[in-house]
Amino acid sequence: MSSPLHLYVCVVPYKPIVGVIPPMGAGEPTWPVSSVSLISGDHFFGLNTILKAFPNARAVTTAAIGPEAQGQLGPEYMGFWNATFPGLIPEHPTVPVALDDDVIDLEGHELRIVNVGQADTAPSAIVYIPSLEAVIAGDVAYNGIHQWLAQTDDEKRLQWIASVEKIEALNPNIVVARHKNPEARDDDVASILGDTKTCIRDFNQSLSESRSPQELVDKMTVLHGNLGNPYTLWMAAQTVFQQGKGASS
Repeated sequence: MSSPLHLYVCVVPYKPIVGVIPPMGAGEPTWPVSSVSLISGDHFFGLNTILKAFPNARAVTTAAIGPEAQGQLGPEYMGFWNATFPGLIPEHPTVPVALDDDVIDLEGHELRIVNVGQADTAPSAIVYIPSLEAVIAGDVAYNGIHQWLAQTDDEKRLQWIASVEKIEALNPNIVVARHKNPEARDDDVASILGDTKTCIRDFNQSLSESRSPQELVDKMTVLHGNLGNPYTLWMAAQTVFQQGKGASS
């Protein structure tokens, strides 16, 4: 008989970054609070440190995400990461290898890898742990943090909502968001998933009514001023208007 699994979540606080746009409200440029699970992580630049501590471990990902991870090592992306986090990115980051299957056996328990498609980027996947009724949501769900919408358009944002609904269909009791308020609970599933979808819809509506990035930021701040890491919102507002979105003048 297998022993029960335990889920440990480490939350890393806000990290000051070198911003590429000036402030558009209160606060300074920061990277959002991030969570890392003992069972599964999301961003992979920390793998060098983990594998140094556990040299016999193997870093894995899905076949769909592997090429995307490899693409992050290109000159353009590495230039961005090194400029944003000077001196903190490994010179030769370890890239996870593709899994042969969508299920990992951990001491008799299944960890199911579910490709959901779109989140703040695509492709994206989650880890579902049936025995814990838990989902490690990666960037599909956010919890008390402004969402990274800078790499989305109208269609992608609607697809992101559909990805959140795939998590809802699993009916979990725990959802660990990659980016979360340090004080936020992981068991308030309805709020975590519902708020993630609401913020996307509010962004779409506010964008349709705004004629400038600042107006969009102001509208979203009124609606979601309680969310952390406003820099993420500023970046999204700047980017969508560079794409020619927003209300016509």
